[in-house]
Amino acid sequence: MPCSEQNLYPVEDENGERTAGSRWELIQTALLNKFTRPQNLKV
Repeated sequence: MPCSEQNLYPVEDENGERTAGSRWELIQTALLNKFTRPQNLKV
């Protein structure tokens, strides 16, 4: 499930360091953005 605490993916912070981030937070952030075409949903 995407909302599981163990569903992580690698992210890069401001310093260029890689850490594990929540996939669910990525989904929520993407869906909060405005989009006008289906192509805007691609990451």
